[in-house]
Amino acid sequence: MSLRRMMSIKKMDGMSRGSNTFAPDKGLTLQISPTDKEGNFQAKGLKALPLGFPELPEDLRQEILNLGERGPSSQEVKALIKRLCSLQPLSRKELANILDRTPTHLHDHYLSKMIKNKELMYCYPAQPAHPRQAYRVQLDDKE
Repeated sequence: MSLRRMMSIKKMDGMSRGSNTFAPDKGLTLQISPTDKEGNFQAKGLKALPLGFPELPEDLRQEILNLGERGPSSQEVKALIKRLCSLQPLSRKELANILDRTPTHLHDHYLSKMIKNKELMYCYPAQPAHPRQAYRVQLDDKE
């Protein structure tokens, strides 16, 4: 049975509204991740890194983990975006999940300004609305 099907029948299985745990009679527990509007599962923070993403330096891992503890300055968020995109191009949605922000917030407050200031560049510069658009660090900015 698919997870989507299990979620649609959760009321029949005694799950309370808003619960994200499915516990079958056998004592097993399945934790169901939050989903977006399209029903895609959304991991947050370090769990949202795409498969095959390069190993993060420990200081970068800690900065991402500490994001939720305090409100970081816009300069700190920009620095994190640049460091992440220097390791591998990332989409707006991937960055938003890693940094636990909405894609719209990230675009409006950081990404569009960073593109304009040439701190980041599009992977598909001729098509800003390309469906697989991702952001990368300018080649001369890469460390």
